[in-house]
Amino acid sequence: MLSSSCVLPADAGIKAGVGEVLLVKDVCAAIRCGKTKVYELFESGELEGFRIGSGIRIYRISVTNYMTLQANRRLALKPIAEPTPRPTVPKKKPTLLHPPAIGGYGHGL
Repeated sequence: MLSSSCVLPADAGIKAGVGEVLLVKDVCAAIRCGKTKVYELFESGELEGFRIGSGIRIYRISVTNYMTLQANRRLALKPIAEPTPRPTVPKKKPTLLHPPAIGGYGHGL
């Protein structure tokens, strides 16, 4: 389920015969990243769309699928339960490296 922060604005996009397409700036706003990242996602195939000259148009459904996939990955990384605390080891009392000699401080008197 998408959170409200991941919903695309209703007015974003251009109606096309096969589906609604988005401009790069609309995709940037939807997934909160820069233009370079959108182009990288398009080139890698994570976002589907097409080229128009040097620009690209991304299918709205592709952006929705990408956001859903990312949300599911974040949920999968969260721990199910709180980690159990490590048991504490009692500290040893400090020992003297050189205890005083019997009968005083070693003067020999």
